[in-house]
Amino acid sequence: LKERKKLDVDDIKIEAPVELEEVDFPFSINAVPQWIFDRGFTASTLRLWGCGTDNNGSLGIPVNTLENTTVGWIKRHPANMFPKYLYGPKDKFKKSLVLFGADKCIQQAKHLYLYIVEGSLDAMWLNQHGFNAVALLGLYLSKWQEKLLQKVMSNGGYKEIVLCLDNDEAGQIGIEKLYPRVSKYFITSICRLPSGYKDVQEIRDSKILIDAVNNRQTLLI
Repeated sequence: LKERKKLDVDDIKIEAPVELEEVDFPFSINAVPQWIFDRGFTASTLRLWGCGTDNNGSLGIPVNTLENTTVGWIKRHPANMFPKYLYGPKDKFKKSLVLFGADKCIQQAKHLYLYIVEGSLDAMWLNQHGFNAVALLGLYLSKWQEKLLQKVMSNGGYKEIVLCLDNDEAGQIGIEKLYPRVSKYFITSICRLPSGYKDVQEIRDSKILIDAVNNRQTLLI
């Protein structure tokens, strides 16, 4: 078996590269756009994640620190607007300094497995189906996100990381780069999505989703 480095919790109590300031959430939290329900999300899930909307019918999703402080937000536009995602506040929010959903995965720790996905909706979708997940908000894991991940694993009592990136060429490249880094510390596996589905949020059939996410494999690298 591969030897893994022993984690000392004190080693991951480090200062962030920059101070993360609390920000206002510029969305109405009394409503969400109808289209998000068409994608299968429930009202309880959207309330849990603190979602809201704006006058353009976009979905607003707060981004929190491990201590549940809002330090940014994600705007997911309706299908007819581009780009699909905007992150804010502009010039302040740094995706590389947060791990989306990490606060929920510590508060709701009840599983052995922690799933890593690319997008915020993917993390929310897995959470709705009973799987704890964090999102990189992209393909790559920064050094600071690596420290956050170690802290979530230690504080949440997780035993295994499951990489569940998008089912495309970029996602597979991301897995190849990510696997050696996280497997140094934790048992790490991957889940292969069925053909025809780009990401977990495209799998609307609960049985297919659960079967796919539970079908973990270990890479021999």
